[in-house]
Amino acid sequence: MESELTPVNEEQFQANRFDLVSRLADDLAHEIRNPLNSIVINLEVLKVRVGRGDASAALDRAAVIELEMRRLQLLIDRLLQLLRPERDEADSFALDQVLDELLPLVEVRARLAGNTFTSGGDTSVLVPMRRDTFKFALLNVLTAVHGRLGDNGGSLNLVCVPGDGHQLTITVSAEAASPTPPQADAEYDRSLAVTAALLESSGGIMETRPDGVTLLLPRVDGP
Repeated sequence: MESELTPVNEEQFQANRFDLVSRLADDLAHEIRNPLNSIVINLEVLKVRVGRGDASAALDRAAVIELEMRRLQLLIDRLLQLLRPERDEADSFALDQVLDELLPLVEVRARLAGNTFTSGGDTSVLVPMRRDTFKFALLNVLTAVHGRLGDNGGSLNLVCVPGDGHQLTITVSAEAASPTPPQADAEYDRSLAVTAALLESSGGIMETRPDGVTLLLPRVDGP
């Protein structure tokens, strides 16, 4: 039986946001080590190649370094976008742009936990909601559902489906490698309570499922 979600106040909203950002920053710190190590190694190889006059091999090493630097830049930019308060925010946003900001950070979390992350569906729609509200509502759901997977090689999935009646459905589900009945989880319930409150303030609805959560949002024609 589903537990009833309790109301949340502003202090709980802020605590929830701090917790989400802290988790992502911690994961990102671990993720950054790999490209930094790769850059250091390739710089050493690059110096040797340049010293030998091997221009072709030197260019190959430089390309690897550039790729790793771009990857680092992408992840750090996405985290900074989440940290910055969004001022004078419009009343609608393009869904695909917001997903581009969030999903690279979610992919890092899933990979570090030994899980896979997939996303799909039609994201070329405008959502009549404040960006900041939606970002933290969706991030809450993704983090909460992923947290129930553990590190056993399961899969976190996100699917967006624009439906009839100017409605958008976003489903976040988890498929564990070794399915077990969901257990009572106070942290999971708190995260979903925050999500439900955020969506309710903007005309959205959250529905829980045995394998995850569905968000029902208003939408307008695509950009």
